[in-house]
Amino acid sequence: MDDTPNIATLAAQIADPAAVTAARAARAGTADAPRRPSPVLPGDLHAAIEALDLPAGLSVDLRRFAAELCAWGDRRSAARWLDTVARVATAERGVEPASTALTAAVAANLFKLIAYKDEYEVARLMLLPEARHQARKVGGAHTRTTWLLPPPMLRAMGMQNKLRLGRWATPAFWALRAMRKLRGTPLDFFGWAKVRRLEREMIPEYIAAIESLLPHVSAATLPEIIAIASLPDRVRGYEHIKWDRAVAYREELSRRLAAFAGPEDSVPSLQ
Repeated sequence: MDDTPNIATLAAQIADPAAVTAARAARAGTADAPRRPSPVLPGDLHAAIEALDLPAGLSVDLRRFAAELCAWGDRRSAARWLDTVARVATAERGVEPASTALTAAVAANLFKLIAYKDEYEVARLMLLPEARHQARKVGGAHTRTTWLLPPPMLRAMGMQNKLRLGRWATPAFWALRAMRKLRGTPLDFFGWAKVRRLEREMIPEYIAAIESLLPHVSAATLPEIIAIASLPDRVRGYEHIKWDRAVAYREELSRRLAAFAGPEDSVPSLQ
């Protein structure tokens, strides 16, 4: 959103931030954010999560992750994620019945890798009710919203400035949201960008890494395997920042996996 507050607004914000926040909410027509529609979780995935018999808090997280993956892509994306999480839960319970730390780490980090923020996902998030609400909280009910976007594909072609898109671009966001089925296919124009290829490559790499560690799970090795499973959390940011951090992540993942590999084991290939 393109919105620069004036000096009077800044002074009031410093003197009485609570009053300014309340006034902005009143201008927006409501003090409460609109309730976000919950993504639909297919019944079979809900049942599969419940069958894992995990603590209530973790089960809630798993249902949320699975539902978000269905909204990000489709049921297949969520099922792929849950299959790995279920295998990890079984292995962890086999050595430490009371432990769920490894299951939670894999669930959160694999979700992060699968649900990467590409153009289709950014369009979906921008169309959510709370996105518009946040703009109204700052500028009032009649706020003019401008989206500033840096598509990696266009940047790779030499376009350095961000695109400025107004409300007129909303139909294009709906179209992008509907086109998510093209993600990862030869028809995915955005998917040819090197950062998008990297994001897709890291998903099977991580799954292979976790699967290679499961035979080594024990009470003694559990802390280190949890630490390895949590490494993707370091891959943050966009474009070159994410790329550099992903390179460092891959190097550390490969190094730490090698410590578990015996003569008969193979370390998953990380490009």
